[in-house]
Amino acid sequence: RSPKGKLERIPTQSELLFFKANPHVGGMATEDGKVIINPFSSLTDEEKTSVYKNESARLKMRAMPSDKRPAYPLTADQLQKFGSYGSLQDQRETVMARLISGDPSAGAPSMDQILYQMGHFGGR
Repeated sequence: RSPKGKLERIPTQSELLFFKANPHVGGMATEDGKVIINPFSSLTDEEKTSVYKNESARLKMRAMPSDKRPAYPLTADQLQKFGSYGSLQDQRETVMARLISGDPSAGAPSMDQILYQMGHFGGR
């Protein structure tokens, strides 16, 4: 499959080995500022598009000046679900990326999260 988005690239050999061993991982934002989609996942094209949106949002947030990156509090539900996802900043960006891509696992957004999304990503 050829890349569909401007940030998408074909996985490298080592990334393919990781994806083959982890078919539950839909894709990832890479250190070189690209998005790769797992060719071994059973995701539909629509789900792959959501993964691309999610990972693209992560790249956008990584590139922002620190004062523009998410700084809102997480809800109790989000803290419970994502508390093991690295730093608090990683958790905030995971939640925002999932909200942007329409992933219901993000939970119900707070007003601060809705306002951040609208201000930086133009809403849903």
